This record gives sequence, C-alpha cells and structure tokens, in this order.
Amino acid sequence: MKFILSILYFGLFALSSTAQQQIIKGQVIRVLDGDTFELLLNSTKIRCRLVEIDAPELSQPFGSQSGDSLRFLLLNQQIICQPIAHDVYQRLLVKILEINNQPVVLDSILVSRGLAWSVKGWSKQGYNADNAPIQAQARWFSRGLWKCPNPIPPWLWRHFNPSNRRKFNTCK
Repeated sequence: MKFILSILYFGLFALSSTAQQQIIKGQVIRVLDGDTFELLLNSTKIRCRLVEIDAPELSQPFGSQSGDSLRFLLLNQQIICQPIAHDVYQRLLVKILEINNQPVVLDSILVSRGLAWSVKGWSKQGYNADNAPIQAQARWFSRGLWKCPNPIPPWLWRHFNPSNRRKFNTCK
C-alpha cells in the first residue's frame, strides 16, 4: 500500500511540475494586429498568437479597431500565459491568464466587443451559438464587426483576391 501511495505522490508531483513549466511570464512589447503580439521573455522576443479567437485582418472591416483594442489592453503590460502549441507561422499559440497579476479572459473580452470571432463557435457545419454564447450576444447587439450585414470570417477573407476584398469591404 505504501508503494502505491508513493507512486501516486510522485506522479502528482511530476504532473504539477509539468503544469508549472507550461506557464510563461513576460512583457508585451509590440501588438501586430487583433490576435498577434510580441512578448519579451528573458531578453528574447517571442511572437505569440491568441488561441480560441480569430481577429479580422487589418484590411478587413474592424481590423484596425481590433488591433487598437488589443494594443490598449496588452502593450507594455506584464502577462502570464499558457503556451498551447506553435502554428504554421512558428508563432507560439497562447492563452493569456493574467495581465499585471489580474486574472483575465482576454479572448472573451475581444469577442464580446465584436472585435474577434470565437473559434469555439465555428466548425465545418457553420456557426453554433451554443459553443460561443458571448459571440452570440455580441452578434445580437450588433457590436463591432457584427454591425456589418454579412461579416466575412478572417479564415475566408485570407483566400479572397483583391477584387473580392473590395466588394466585401463595405462595412466600417
């Protein structure tokens, strides 16, 4: 019995030390757009992207407002975040847990303002409001990008040619 308890104890210790390694702290030194920023970590710049949201591209309606909002919230702030993975552009995908030692759910703030899409609410079958109630509320109250009659998600916008972008860039 003592053997089993000691195995459980060391297993829990290993899990907790692994979880502690999954947290990083640094200062945001640059905001590139509504979901991408640079973090200074031990004198090293790390390009990070927020998970669980996709902000409008800068060339899209509400793209610059989204970037300005993230800049206001993060620039020159100390953050604690949880790395999730790297994307195809070698950005570190992160979930921000704290800004200046204050707990925050940053993705929800941006989605509730209508300045980003919740990727939790989108799938191959389309939009599911049950998966993203904050986005459904922003849409209902026509906040931010939801003021547009037919907002184009950024993952589709990126594939548009310049002519199509001009056609759909009518909402500001």
